[in-house]
Amino acid sequence: MCHDDLSALSAVVRTEVLKGELLRRVRETDGVEDDEFEDIVRTMMELPLDQIVCSLQDRHTFLGQIEMPARPDSHNH
Repeated sequence: MCHDDLSALSAVVRTEVLKGELLRRVRETDGVEDDEFEDIVRTMMELPLDQIVCSLQDRHTFLGQIEMPARPDSHNH
């Protein structure tokens, strides 16, 4: 998935494509509970398109995005 391809799509189609791909990847991520999937995807969808694309292209960045915005209390345990 590249930025140019996604930006060429209509906003509705782009949103559905990104949500689907993010949800698939979040589900495949170890340590993420089922009840966290939707919140993580919703939070990631608030990021600028270039950050979402970067997260999809780089696993390390993707995992960092999951830890930072969606699970702020994960370091308090």
